[in-house]
Amino acid sequence: MNDDQALEALDRALQRLPELVEDQSRWESLVIDRKKPWTYRVSTFLDELWRVSLHRFATCDEDEASLHPHPWPGAFAILRGRYLMALGRSETRTERPKSVAKLLMNEGSRYAITEPLTWHSVSPLVECYTVMVNGPRWPADVAWAHIRMRTTEGKGLVAMTGQQLEEHFAVFRELLGRPLANN
Repeated sequence: MNDDQALEALDRALQRLPELVEDQSRWESLVIDRKKPWTYRVSTFLDELWRVSLHRFATCDEDEASLHPHPWPGAFAILRGRYLMALGRSETRTERPKSVAKLLMNEGSRYAITEPLTWHSVSPLVECYTVMVNGPRWPADVAWAHIRMRTTEGKGLVAMTGQQLEEHFAVFRELLGRPLANN
């Protein structure tokens, strides 16, 4: 899996999303409120390989945002808002990055993370709405950090309420009905 493949999957998702958001029954939701930024996620499968998630990130301070690797390759698009992203790469499979770059990601920004030693964090400066696609999990012999990092699994997280879901989908319907900025 490389960046081009992940970004192509993101483009396919963005093209199909106006249709997909009309059928709320196909989506699973989760409120991720054990670490910051608090995240409101709905996700479904785009096809047999790619999962697509629609996120709303609440604001948080940079020092509150969790630096983490992803357990799979993925690509991301910011539909509304902006965030500061720390981005780094581990030198080995047994340690965290020693230094990170800081990037300001704005509405219309798109990027891919397709290398298992890449770590990032997001610190939303305003409420953000994003689309993420992710492929299959890294193999166990590659996912060293992902096993040790906190994930959403087994944390007793809850689904969004009916009202939260309605509001979430309403915002995404609006955002998907207008063209994305080209960045």
